[in-house]
Amino acid sequence: MDGEQVVISISRDISERERLESLKKNALQQIGHNIEQFATLGDHIRNPLAVIVGLASLEETASSVQILEAAGLIDALVTELDRGWIESENVRAFLRKHYG
Repeated sequence: MDGEQVVISISRDISERERLESLKKNALQQIGHNIEQFATLGDHIRNPLAVIVGLASLEETASSVQILEAAGLIDALVTELDRGWIESENVRAFLRKHYG
């Protein structure tokens, strides 16, 4: 073995790791897209709801009272969506910090 060179090579298949990284990246992007939709959903509901409340407030009939009560329930549901959006945003921030 005098004067002979020995080459040692180590290789590793990283295709599974790359596949998982791609899945993780796609999942984070999808979460971001869903959170953006969450954020705009409240506005898409509240804008026409404001018109309904405004029109129902013009009269004091039994129907307008029922409409205003239902609008209050819808507004409460949208408020819950807002809380979900904030919570989802916190989850996304955590995922970004620790996974991507």
